[in-house]
Amino acid sequence: MPQQSRKEAVIVSGNELGQRFYLAQFNIASSRWPLGHSQMTEFTDLLEPLNQVAEDAPGFVWRPYTLVDGDIDFWPYGPDVVINYSVWESLEQLRDFVYRGRHREVFKRRAEWFTQRSGHWSALWWVKADSKLGTDECVNRLELLNRNGPSPCAFTFARSYPRPCICHPN
Repeated sequence: MPQQSRKEAVIVSGNELGQRFYLAQFNIASSRWPLGHSQMTEFTDLLEPLNQVAEDAPGFVWRPYTLVDGDIDFWPYGPDVVINYSVWESLEQLRDFVYRGRHREVFKRRAEWFTQRSGHWSALWWVKADSKLGTDECVNRLELLNRNGPSPCAFTFARSYPRPCICHPN
């Protein structure tokens, strides 16, 4: 009887197969005062320079330049809620940006401008390189994280998940 060869599955990262995955990040904060208030001036003055630091950072891929399409009155989270989302090449590169350099200096001062939120205020997840993120998906990922805890679908720096893998026969 001829011996059958068993083909074993080989797991490789999506990037090795030419299907690139990037890291998406979303964070949300409730400001202590309306954004136009004098107490928020220092923070709002820092936004453009910090965005430039992000764009110049190793691993930065993309961020939206208009966060909310259409009428701001339809933003369901209120006028004092600030969001930020972006896409990065790797978890390590995003971590370096967030916790080192100029961003870290401002990040350490967040309590001056924003109230403490219950639950997670930031979510991370892997996206295909050609994905087009929108605010709804970002908010849904954060809600998923708060509802179920960290998972491959939404995680944190403290409990992260590796870049997706694709199983393909050998």
